[in-house]
Amino acid sequence: MLKTHLKKIIVILLTMIISIAAIVSVNIPNVEAKQKKQNNTMSENELQLIKNKWYGRPCGVPIKLSFEKDFTYERIIGKQLEVGSWELNDNNEVVMDKNKDYEMNFSFNGNKLCTKENDIEYIFTTNPNDAKAYQPAPISTKTAAEDFYGKWNVIKISSGELIAQPKVFGIESATFHISKNKMDITVSGDILPSPLQKEGIELSFNDGQMTFNIDLVKNASGKGAACILDDKTMSVNLNSGKRSITLYAEKEEPGN
Repeated sequence: MLKTHLKKIIVILLTMIISIAAIVSVNIPNVEAKQKKQNNTMSENELQLIKNKWYGRPCGVPIKLSFEKDFTYERIIGKQLEVGSWELNDNNEVVMDKNKDYEMNFSFNGNKLCTKENDIEYIFTTNPNDAKAYQPAPISTKTAAEDFYGKWNVIKISSGELIAQPKVFGIESATFHISKNKMDITVSGDILPSPLQKEGIELSFNDGQMTFNIDLVKNASGKGAACILDDKTMSVNLNSGKRSITLYAEKEEPGN
């Protein structure tokens, strides 16, 4: 599953904002590439898979795939390279890492690879644009303090070149409640034993930004800055000096 593979290359940084220990990424043993005797009778679909590079962005995570003639594959998630084995079964499905805990089966029609697991849809095509990273809108130049007031629901989390939906990080929901000079943060998800809150964070508004100080993991202090983008989403950057993450949130309509 994508979520399992992502844990190899990311640290769950969101928990910095609620003063708990950072969650270390989980290592999975290296995949031994399956060796398959080469012959001259490869099917048309097998040749099509090998001929092309494949691109996708499940949950907003850019991924590139390439299939080799020796029935190994290379997968690049961000800058992380992974290798494994593949085959085409009798149902014309591409089976990656057969009989492994992280085996994945894709339907294949010659132009597209598709599957769905745990409500996450995986689609790969030959169009490189399908693996382009999310590009946030420019920062709005016409933002008043009142524009921040309300409840904001996090829709994406960014760390380095990786940007994905919160559920990829094990986060079910993350919200900001902003009022005059104050902010509350609430986070829940399967990485946490119970929902966690940070309340009464003092805010300062200047030049279109809300800035604040916050306690990070191991009692280390950090700084935060929030701004409104041209597409009306809010960008919140959290920086400990050594690590930085950005959360993108949409404002909830009153009454919802």
